[in-house]
Amino acid sequence: MRNTPNTGPGKILVVERDPAVALFAETILGVWEGFEVTSVASGSAAAALVMREPWDLVLADFELPDAEALRLLAAVRHEAPGLAFAMITSFPVLQPTVTAMADADGYVTKPIKPAHLVGLATSLIERSRRSGEQSADGNPATGIF
Repeated sequence: MRNTPNTGPGKILVVERDPAVALFAETILGVWEGFEVTSVASGSAAAALVMREPWDLVLADFELPDAEALRLLAAVRHEAPGLAFAMITSFPVLQPTVTAMADADGYVTKPIKPAHLVGLATSLIERSRRSGEQSADGNPATGIF
């Protein structure tokens, strides 16, 4: 797990199995744009962090093993419905993928273009903050994974 602390525009949890992609996201979002970014490689590690800390966005690799990304998405929707959640995918965005990701707030495709990543993160965090759906402390009440 890496943590790029910043006092920037939001706190993002990146769930990515490929260390190079995780580092890329950390660099673009954390170093260039000032978000506070933490990355982990599994859905279970992400679930534990979502339970302990408030987040503004979860950005998860759709291709995590054993459908972990979809299980994490379902758990977050159940326990922290106001938390913005987006997917990273290298699959073409065809109907089976779209159907599987229907509950996510958005997605970005690999290879990731920095402008798309920043635009997605910024718009989802701003939308989530405007909606006020997250609890006052941002922490879900029960276990999610």
